[in-house]
Amino acid sequence: MTGREQPEAMQELLAGYVLGDLTPYEVESVLQLLSDRPEFQLEVDRLQETLSLLPHALPETTPEFDLRSRILGQAQAEMNLEAASDSALSNSPVNSPASLTVNPSPNPSVNSVLPLWRQPKIWLGAIATLAAIGFAGLSFDAYRLRQELAIAQAELSSYRNMVALLPQPNNRLLSLKGMGATPTASGSLVIVPQGNSALLTIQNLPPLPTGKMYRLWSIVNGKKMDCGNFQADASGKVFVKVPLGEFLMGTNAVVITVEPSATSPEPTGEMVMKGEVSL
Repeated sequence: MTGREQPEAMQELLAGYVLGDLTPYEVESVLQLLSDRPEFQLEVDRLQETLSLLPHALPETTPEFDLRSRILGQAQAEMNLEAASDSALSNSPVNSPASLTVNPSPNPSVNSVLPLWRQPKIWLGAIATLAAIGFAGLSFDAYRLRQELAIAQAELSSYRNMVALLPQPNNRLLSLKGMGATPTASGSLVIVPQGNSALLTIQNLPPLPTGKMYRLWSIVNGKKMDCGNFQADASGKVFVKVPLGEFLMGTNAVVITVEPSATSPEPTGEMVMKGEVSL
């Protein structure tokens, strides 16, 4: 490794290794680096631990609720138009019985009306309708797959941006654990002095009703200092970038409480999570 030995390039390479976003050659280079310089394994472990706590917090995108009905409606309208055109053609003077000479058949059943199941147009129309419905279903599924692919690509891009902030020498990680009514909640707060921000990620944190919000507090000299409000999404996930004020810069412990919308200088609601420095 020559050019990759620069600090920024090295951090980018390690971040890509944790994300699984390297070429086979780059993976081999990282493995050789870890073998030659075991101290870098600590940085890899740190990145992996932080990344494992990052929830999939992007908002879910779903197709419009009436998309399927609009596609099916369009298909049915086209079928109705085709049927009306066929009916008009069959009733035109050119095709009327007065303009045609028909030799009576000695067998009366030959000139009788055919049953529906023996009329080709009925079957062709039914097959065309089923094909249109099938095409509409495929179009709907294709739309959904494109949306899921777009979400996955955006999520990967978001992870790259987040991980790019993580391998900084002065970063600190506070692991968050649920308590009280939210024992399954977990997450992390990564303090990034170089980026003048902190990354807060949480999962399994219940969304709050209107008029309530979660508030992050840093503990400084035994006092809880307000560091910002946030909300959990419908799936209980949080991913926010918190401004790095003076209270978060040097803190070793934080708590999260449920508070009313109005700000207050001290916590008044239930404490639902707490965190301490782990790295």
